[in-house]
Amino acid sequence: MRSLLLLLASTIAPLIARAYFATVRILDDPRSRARRLGGRRACVYAMWHAHQLVCALHYRNMYTVTLISRHRDGEFAYRIIRAFGLGAVRGSSTRGGGSAIWQLLEILSRGGEVVLTPDGPRGPRHSVKEGILFLAQKSGLPIQPVCVGLSDLWELRSWDRFRIPNPFARGYAAWGEPISVPAQMTPEEEAAMLRRIGDAMEALEAEADARAREIKYGRRSRLLRSRASPHPWPPEA
Repeated sequence: MRSLLLLLASTIAPLIARAYFATVRILDDPRSRARRLGGRRACVYAMWHAHQLVCALHYRNMYTVTLISRHRDGEFAYRIIRAFGLGAVRGSSTRGGGSAIWQLLEILSRGGEVVLTPDGPRGPRHSVKEGILFLAQKSGLPIQPVCVGLSDLWELRSWDRFRIPNPFARGYAAWGEPISVPAQMTPEEEAAMLRRIGDAMEALEAEADARAREIKYGRRSRLLRSRASPHPWPPEA
């Protein structure tokens, strides 16, 4: 039975996801658009665990490498990620978590691209763990928050409140400001940096969702009226 489910995950599920996703239209902010058109950035990408599906579909076939748990459930995610034209390393992102983090560092040293879900694989939700700091420190690269906001979505009753766009939803792919990580930090500085990354990712998610709603419903959210946006609006062609 498990072999059959794995086969479905690697063949039929991606086809269904692509057909479903064809009803969802996503607008890129200028930096995200440049990335999709072939621009490269030397950084470590960070997205929330709940954004995996929509980000994988939107940025498919761009051979960005992510980290997938060695847990049995991770095998399904691994098959789907590969079916979307993305790369994956199996293992843990925490300090002392085996060879996975060193494989990611090797990929970065060769000019490859890596994306981590710093609150994965099992939460708590929106809790940034130390693994992404370790990767940024050892690589010398900044952390780049990314997300795809949605005008309408379902949130599953999972620990991460996994996001699935409603049919005919609108999306907005947004990038935050890169966050430089010092090579050496005290425990207090490290804790502050983890909070800073988490705050930046939460703010980006809220802004991207607000922009997606504006695209679909034609009105600015209270969030966008209350503060200046770091991204040009409307986006450049």
